[in-house]
Amino acid sequence: MEALLYALLIILTLLIADIFLGLFDEAVLSTLHCMAMDMELNGGYPKYGPPTYHEKMKEVLDDPMFESEREECANYGNPPMGAPPPAREPPMEMSQQPMMVPN
Repeated sequence: MEALLYALLIILTLLIADIFLGLFDEAVLSTLHCMAMDMELNGGYPKYGPPTYHEKMKEVLDDPMFESEREECANYGNPPMGAPPPAREPPMEMSQQPMMVPN
């Protein structure tokens, strides 16, 4: 009986720890996702966030290892050199636009 209680206590402890660490994992992933979007939209450097965050990120991003990522972010949305510009299609006429059908 006592072994069963210890087993139940161990399982409950692992479950609670897994829940809390899972929440921490999601918070970290969300923060990194926001940072990646901020950097992608602002030429490879973050624009938003607290000043201490910018100081630390500047130290990291000024490392030569990240040069290719900065260039990639700076050219986001632009066609590669020598590629023809994307074709511009005329806007759809009213009769061609998809219609919303109520349920």
